[in-house]
Amino acid sequence: MSCSLWFVRAGLLAALVTSPLRADEAPKTWSQVPEVAPSIAVGEPAPAPDVAPEKVHALFDQGEKPKWIWGPEQDSAYFVTKALPDGAKSAWLKATCDNKLTVWINEQKVYENDNWQRADLVDITAALKAEGNVLRAKIENAGGISAFVAKVVLQPASGEVQTVISDDS
Repeated sequence: MSCSLWFVRAGLLAALVTSPLRADEAPKTWSQVPEVAPSIAVGEPAPAPDVAPEKVHALFDQGEKPKWIWGPEQDSAYFVTKALPDGAKSAWLKATCDNKLTVWINEQKVYENDNWQRADLVDITAALKAEGNVLRAKIENAGGISAFVAKVVLQPASGEVQTVISDDS
């Protein structure tokens, strides 16, 4: 079959497929609003559901209260490392220190604060892995002994809310 004959046949076929079946029928247009689903990498936790901030704040009132950790000496920096439970579908952090704080989850920086009177609520879900999660905090002070306080609330896919607090362990 020659190339020009093929184009003619393809053109006729396209005209038949795109033409209305009846001459008195108007062409129809179908449309659908696109919906983009979040992607999930294999072995990674699902994205956190939208949770109202007041519900998250209420979760921090449950469980043990975090304890202030005091640094070993004046004008020095120190690190605190805590393992986090596996299997959380969402997690939040509240932390502060005297004077400067940097927090990483799995080596991803998630929070910085240099105001000891303020403990912000931070959604750390995006930094979580399916397992082996680690919180690491760098605490610094200028002009005294540094102190640190933190609480992590983890909501697993099933089961009760879990907490990790700063303490002397």
